Amino acid sequence: AHLGDLDAIRSLIAAGADLDARDDNGRTPAHVAAFASNDAALAALAADGAAVVLTSTTERIHERVAELDALGGNAIGVAADLMQPGAADRVVATALGVADRLDICGNNAGMIAVGSAATDADIEHTTDAQWHDGIERNLTTCFAVTRSAATAMRGRGYGRIVNIASTSGPVQVFHGDVAYHAAKAGMVGFT
Repeated sequence: AHLGDLDAIRSLIAAGADLDARDDNGRTPAHVAAFASNDAALAALAADGAAVVLTSTTERIHERVAELDALGGNAIGVAADLMQPGAADRVVATALGVADRLDICGNNAGMIAVGSAATDADIEHTTDAQWHDGIERNLTTCFAVTRSAATAMRGRGYGRIVNIASTSGPVQVFHGDVAYHAAKAGMVGFT
């Protein structure tokens, strides 16, 4: 689905979900973990009344929460570095704490962390540390969040996981940052 097409996004992430159903507190059942910065998806979910749990590596996530709340959404932010052990579990636990369920998980994280410098290099100049960092940040984080979310979803017998990669890697590449391209292609294979 094209990320600008809100109806396609709603169909993709909510196929089969009754987004109009309400719990005893008037909340809808859709909860999302780790839609870090996908504005179109977040806006669509907020407009549909979903409770949205989102994460970022810094406290700036709370600014995004305020923006979604201003649109009438119900957003909760979790500052977490998903490269750290247990961080993905903490984000999913937060989503489960909202209404004891997780219906939708979207992975859209990657690139570089705020405050970090890009470390682009051609393959012959890519260090082992650059490679490992790129794979961890752009693929392993997706695995960690998906594993945690899938555990909760399987327990209920329902859930949707949407992994958003990039055209960089699966479709095209540019010079530098070979780990990023490999990781984004890996997300397509993982999905």
